[in-house]
Amino acid sequence: MPPRNEWLRKALLSIIVILAGGLALALGTLLKQDLPLLDPPGLWARLQVYLGRNVAETAPDTPFWELAPVYIQGDPELILADIRSACRQLGWRVIPTDGSDYRINVVVTSRWLQFKDDLRVQLSAAGAPNWRLDIHSAARLGRADFGANERHILDLLAALQRSGTALRMEP
Repeated sequence: MPPRNEWLRKALLSIIVILAGGLALALGTLLKQDLPLLDPPGLWARLQVYLGRNVAETAPDTPFWELAPVYIQGDPELILADIRSACRQLGWRVIPTDGSDYRINVVVTSRWLQFKDDLRVQLSAAGAPNWRLDIHSAARLGRADFGANERHILDLLAALQRSGTALRMEP
């Protein structure tokens, strides 16, 4: 075989190995998030979001059942204290605010590469004594988050439930 063809073969093989490694890393990162990949609206729709967006949020019109609005009853100051406590238990950094607008800002730092994501929790009145938790999580870098921001929201909701906070899907 001529040397030129050998060089081309090695170059193509190197490209294939790099692409396969990148795909394996992306797939491993996505699976690590432990998201309901096969739940409605289906794997393809979820992959389009996880690989094409770097934001997740609770919303009434979301196609993802796990990101539907969440409601809580009680005094807003106590609810905010519970949320701050849950965030700290998760190892997240709560940004100090005056709290007058019923909002909490948090920085979530990934363990391995130290990526920082911004998480915001806003309490919105939903008819006394009900409050809706509006949660928004966004990566600071990149165009895809591999489901990490959805995982932040789910981790926060799970931490609140573990602490005894009663969350509901209806007001």
